[in-house]
Amino acid sequence: EWFLKGKTRIAEGATFLVSDVVRSKPSEKGIVRSFFYSVTDLEAHVTLLEGSHPAPVTVPQSGQDPVKAPPEIGVLISEEAARTFALSVGDRVKFSPYWEETLKSVSVTVAGVVRANNPEEEFWLGRSDAFGVTYHGSDTLTMFVPEDTFFQGVGRLFPRMLADYIWLLYVDPSRINAANGDAALSGVIKLREDLGTVLPSSRRTTTLEQALTD
Repeated sequence: EWFLKGKTRIAEGATFLVSDVVRSKPSEKGIVRSFFYSVTDLEAHVTLLEGSHPAPVTVPQSGQDPVKAPPEIGVLISEEAARTFALSVGDRVKFSPYWEETLKSVSVTVAGVVRANNPEEEFWLGRSDAFGVTYHGSDTLTMFVPEDTFFQGVGRLFPRMLADYIWLLYVDPSRINAANGDAALSGVIKLREDLGTVLPSSRRTTTLEQALTD
């Protein structure tokens, strides 16, 4: 990791079907789908326009004290989503999983509205589309939540939920030179091989290996 300058973890859950929206103002635009989205260090890369950042929400693991009622989950939404769907802080969205779960529905409360400081910065690596309002052609709401909420809250409420997990590693080219280039290449190859062993279904993408080989 000596040539890395940072890392980001992203978790993106499956889409839920929206069944009801309680708004403080009328809207002609409905929400068809929604999904939970977690990205580490989000607060440093967005501007809070309204409300506050939600506190993490956790629920007991399966086999511990049963969840008598789903907890209130606070989420952040993008400025574009707030404008398009006429959502404000305090509004509530209710949705259900399209797959079979014990819990049939859950509601979230809009805790805050955010704007990306710079959608083109390296931090997003092309994932600034999370601030959009469509997904495969459907009107979709991205619900930003803390990492603990995603894994220890939502993940436990909906244990069968599919999700994509992404780790982004940022390289500092100034730390690599002719003297340590071979060591850097060996490290990249080892990381790729180790991930392939531990996570055989994962996909690893990098241009660094080819650059160091050339």
